Amino acid sequence: MERERVDVGPSDPFARWEDARLLLAIARAGSLSAAARVLGTDQYTVSRRLAALERAVGRTLFERGSRGLVPTRHASAMAEAAAEVERAMGALSDTARRTEREAVGTVRVTLTEGIAQHFVLPRVLPSLLGAHPGLRIELVATDEPQ
Repeated sequence: MERERVDVGPSDPFARWEDARLLLAIARAGSLSAAARVLGTDQYTVSRRLAALERAVGRTLFERGSRGLVPTRHASAMAEAAAEVERAMGALSDTARRTEREAVGTVRVTLTEGIAQHFVLPRVLPSLLGAHPGLRIELVATDEPQ
């Protein structure tokens, strides 16, 4: 299956994920100062970056209202698209973390019947298999010496 190539260059207003994060933070927070707190920066930096983003897209993205900054229709549409990217980035990050820590394969454990029945089966296995669904556990429960 051939993938479509999309060029994202310096002329693209969203060449950096940080620009989309900025737009989302302002749209969600409703003010430059609140967006700055979310982004871990200062209000001046948010204001300067917003002005640069508005120049790049060629239009005003937020109107000043009595309750703070109100996204224009264009900014709202862009924020919706940016939120989808944010969700996809989160899913990608979750998958990467899960893949890094995922235990898979078969583990054979030999133990006494009493420990298997009263401790491992009711207490250990459910949480272990819940945390690592790729594991296959083979319990050999016996009171015979091995």
